[in-house]
Amino acid sequence: MDYIQKAQEKHQERPHAARAVRARRWSRRVFALLILVFLYAVWQDRALAPPIHDGMQKTVSLATGFVENSDDIRSYVKQTFGSSSGTSVEQQYDPITRWLLKWTS
Repeated sequence: MDYIQKAQEKHQERPHAARAVRARRWSRRVFALLILVFLYAVWQDRALAPPIHDGMQKTVSLATGFVENSDDIRSYVKQTFGSSSGTSVEQQYDPITRWLLKWTS
């Protein structure tokens, strides 16, 4: 009798364990999104967390300097945003900009 009761309890625990795994997975995703939203808010308003905002400003200036001083990264960025796939800075090659200019004027 004891064996049957333990088997039933174990069978009942499986769905709970599966839900716990899904809940942990979702909680990690939501936590990461919460951190991103917080950092975005701090980026927009320095008064929320001045030390973090100042650190973000320093990080951006370092990253910008690194990209400007590296020929490989600069050419990659130029290639990425200079393509004719709709991300071009030049409006004559950008289909989205052409469409917007056509319908807004």
